[in-house]
Amino acid sequence: MILTDSDQALDAIERKRNIAGISQREMAKRAGLSKNAYWYMANEGSDLHVKSLISLAEAVGMQLTLTDADQ
Repeated sequence: MILTDSDQALDAIERKRNIAGISQREMAKRAGLSKNAYWYMANEGSDLHVKSLISLAEAVGMQLTLTDADQ
């Protein structure tokens, strides 16, 4: 899956979280975030720091990968 911005990445992570039946509270805990910080990211679609995006992805068994856009 190729994503072009943090909102798309967060949407993919949220879909995986919902499929896995993980609550927002549990997701925040797994990602090392406060529940309020996670809620804000998930609901306001704020630009995410790469570190937060990596933590969220790892919390649902995903990984972030960078590739050369020219290839």
